[in-house]
Amino acid sequence: MLSLGHAEPPAQLRYSVVVDGLGAFPEHVVVVYPWSNSNTEPMGELVQLVDGRPLSFGRGTGGTPAFYALKTSALQAWAEAPSRDVQTLLARGQRCSGDIALRFTAADDPPSDIVDAFTLTRIDDAGCEIVGSAEDSGALGCQAARGGLWAVLLTMLGLIGRHR
Repeated sequence: MLSLGHAEPPAQLRYSVVVDGLGAFPEHVVVVYPWSNSNTEPMGELVQLVDGRPLSFGRGTGGTPAFYALKTSALQAWAEAPSRDVQTLLARGQRCSGDIALRFTAADDPPSDIVDAFTLTRIDDAGCEIVGSAEDSGALGCQAARGGLWAVLLTMLGLIGRHR
């Protein structure tokens, strides 16, 4: 008799980012776009980060999320406007360094939720710099540390952990 076993599916985990250092730049806010906490329908919302507080992502986040820096006054004016176009708002700010690498499974035993930690180090006319996660941990990055063997292999093959 032939026995066909089946592998357990990977655990479905919660993915979050946390950014420290936002309080050092009171004239600015950092937002993430696109973002969604939905695990069903794809959505692309704008959300403002809070210093040191994790921001969870749902599987329904539509697109590749990124960090953007905006003047606080620009965000306030946009929020009060009768028509709020996200792309117009983002064009008034700047995209920050720091890659958000959404992932919801890990081979860790026991599996644990994934939290990528970042630090805002600079916002000025020349740009916005957010460091951490994959950027500060070498070729294997936090993705490998939290993503298990598959993440290590994919990172070594250059499929994840790339810098923009």
